[in-house]
Amino acid sequence: MTLQNEANLIAAGLDINAPTDPTDEQLLQWIEWWRLSFKASQAIAENQKQYLKAGGWWPPVVAHQIGIPPEIVIKTSRPALPY
Repeated sequence: MTLQNEANLIAAGLDINAPTDPTDEQLLQWIEWWRLSFKASQAIAENQKQYLKAGGWWPPVVAHQIGIPPEIVIKTSRPALPY
């Protein structure tokens, strides 16, 4: 699986934006940031996912995400903001 394919799979599973035109390094940073959230999301029932999404608690956060995310994560999370 290519890095872009993995990013697209993670983005679809978490219902978030995948990076567009990232460097390989940025893509790897993005994947590493979201990979464990994606794995955690696989154990959550669909009705629970909908509840979390409705409450603004989606995607699930894992311990390593407490802190400042890489710039590529910030850019894809808020694509309308100028950078």
